[in-house]
Amino acid sequence: MSKILNTFFSFVLASFFIVFIVSKTDAQNIEIGANIGLSNYLGDLAPTPVITETKPACGIYTRINMSSTWAWTNGFTFAQVSGNDKNFDFNKNRNLNFRSNIYELASTFEFNYLKYGVGVLDNRFTSYLFAGFAVFGFEPQGQYNGNWYNLRAIQTEGPGNGYQTFSYAVPFGIGIKWILNRSFNFECQFGFRKTYTDYLDDVSKTYSDISQQIKKGQVSAVLSDPSILNNGGTFTNKNGYKRGNSDFNDWYMILNVGLSYRIYRKVKCSRFY
Repeated sequence: MSKILNTFFSFVLASFFIVFIVSKTDAQNIEIGANIGLSNYLGDLAPTPVITETKPACGIYTRINMSSTWAWTNGFTFAQVSGNDKNFDFNKNRNLNFRSNIYELASTFEFNYLKYGVGVLDNRFTSYLFAGFAVFGFEPQGQYNGNWYNLRAIQTEGPGNGYQTFSYAVPFGIGIKWILNRSFNFECQFGFRKTYTDYLDDVSKTYSDISQQIKKGQVSAVLSDPSILNNGGTFTNKNGYKRGNSDFNDWYMILNVGLSYRIYRKVKCSRFY
């Protein structure tokens, strides 16, 4: 994972270096923007999206318009995700819940369907596809008696099932862009993140030995197997019973709208960036 992170950060640094160089020579290639939106998740606590679990998201980004067809965007996004077994009748007895903040660095390439830009022959509106690579940090928490606790520290699936609170993902999706005027651009984007972790929600494999969890305290025991709250104080799941589905990793989705500023400098021919 460290090798992946080093490669990614080198990639991002290189892109910002290119932004700086291009801005000195042909500044109309560069956009700097911010966005706000909504986020949701798919995983062991949400086999299908739950509208009531939709949370806020926001971010900043820099885009290099390499041509009227291709663009390269690097950005930072903050999002929240959550899930609860109470949203699904077949999972109510398991009674798990979670929430997590996500801190994402992503680098994506965009393909514009229409020739898009500020030139005389370019369109001021286009739809586009995007795909790329991202790394993100997360920290799942569970609620008990109105308080939130860090689930990784509790080791809800036992000491042999530890996991890192950072991973990588493949972001991809669709969007639209609209040039409002010479300097400002509006966009709307919807994207999926295919992650390479099954612990975004702290649920993946099997139940741990409840006798060992009890030794660590009531909170540890209940958050490891909260079915006790639905069964008159009796733990119903034994060590090794299936707790989640490790065959499928978690996903999260982000819908946002953004406004960017195109760094503009007068050039001799407005057809080119």
